[in-house]
Amino acid sequence: DRGVKGEQVPQIQRETAEVQAKLAAAAARTDALQGEATRQLPDVEARLVQLYKMGRAGYWRLLLDVNSLRDVGRAYRTAAALGRIDRDRVGEHRRTLTALTKERADLKARADELAALKKKAEQAAAAVKRAVAARSDLVTSIDARRDLNAQLAGELQVAQQKLQATLAATAAGRPAGSTTLPLRPF
Repeated sequence: DRGVKGEQVPQIQRETAEVQAKLAAAAARTDALQGEATRQLPDVEARLVQLYKMGRAGYWRLLLDVNSLRDVGRAYRTAAALGRIDRDRVGEHRRTLTALTKERADLKARADELAALKKKAEQAAAAVKRAVAARSDLVTSIDARRDLNAQLAGELQVAQQKLQATLAATAAGRPAGSTTLPLRPF
C-alpha cells in the first residue's frame, strides 16, 4: 500500500506541474485578451457616442443631405462603409469579450483542477504516512511479543533446571527441598 501510494505522489506532482503550466498559459491569454478589450474599448465607445449624436436618422441623414444623383451614390457608399466599419469594430470587440469570458472560465476550471490535484496529493501523502505508521506499529508490536517470548522462555529454562535438579536429588536419595515453579509462564 505504501508503495502504491508512493507511486501516486510523483504522478500527481507531474499532473500538478502540467496543470500549473496550463494555468499560466490561460492567465497569459486572459491578460492579453483583457489588454485587447481595453485597447478596443475607447474606439468603440467613441464611435457609439458619434452614432448617438447622429440621432435616430443615423446614416440616413447623409443620404438625405445630398443635392445630386452623383452625391447620392457617393453618400450611399460612405454610409455603407461606415456601417460596415462600425459593425466590424463592435463585432471584434464582442468576440474579444466572448473570448475573454471563455478564458476566464478556463482559468477558473484550471484553478479548480489544480486545487483538486493538490488535495489528492495531500491525501496520497497522508496515506503513505499512515501506511508507514501502521508498518512501524506492527514492527513495534512484533518486537514487544518477541521480547515477552524471550523472557518467558528464559523463565521456563530456569524452572526446567530447578525441576531437573530436584528430580536428580530425589533419584539420588537425598531429600528434596521445596521447589517453587513460576506459574506465570504457564
